[in-house]
Amino acid sequence: MSLPSAANLVRSVQAAQRNWFQRTFEAVTPALPPQTRSEALDHGETSDPFPLGGVDTDGRGLTDAYTDTFKVTNSDFWSGPHTHGLSALVNLLTFGLFGSSGHAATGTVTIDVVPHNAGTYPVNFVNNSPFSSGQVYVTVVGQISKDHWAWVDQNGTAHAINNADANAPGHLVEDGVNYANMSYTLDQAGNLRMPPELQGDRIYVSINQPLHIAISPDNTG
Repeated sequence: MSLPSAANLVRSVQAAQRNWFQRTFEAVTPALPPQTRSEALDHGETSDPFPLGGVDTDGRGLTDAYTDTFKVTNSDFWSGPHTHGLSALVNLLTFGLFGSSGHAATGTVTIDVVPHNAGTYPVNFVNNSPFSSGQVYVTVVGQISKDHWAWVDQNGTAHAINNADANAPGHLVEDGVNYANMSYTLDQAGNLRMPPELQGDRIYVSINQPLHIAISPDNTG
């Protein structure tokens, strides 16, 4: 065997030894990062099962444990003999009285239930333009009854148009004229649903700025 080959073999063995020592005696504690999943369910429906992914940078397999408080604990305890540094070694030698095993990470699962009417329907936008979804604005305006106009916010709630909104906080200004702010970006329109009271509507799209729509003083249009 040549000297370079022997040197490479020695380095490979040393690297393997360091890796084994780190994974066995200085293993990294698993992590359970925050995770979000949205489900739109009608009354009586249930969602499909979905995974909650923990992370172990040592590449060990993780097991999950659930409690009544919806806490999820990832643990690498059963993934081969190892300790997580000095604190874990102390914990092992004192039978759990001192230190921390470092085997587990716990996170809390939060479930937000947001009801919506069965008569609503979602609106999904696909942005294939050269503009980002933060540059594309959406404005939905329609009638909730004859001659009664409304605009729909990003959560699918209809609001009667109101001339006073032109001077409300967050209003728009163009050429010195105030306008009601009834627009939102595609980034904000992920939960947009058309409300059942809307008898007809138009969806306007504008680029780089919200749409400026004047409202008559008597709120008829």
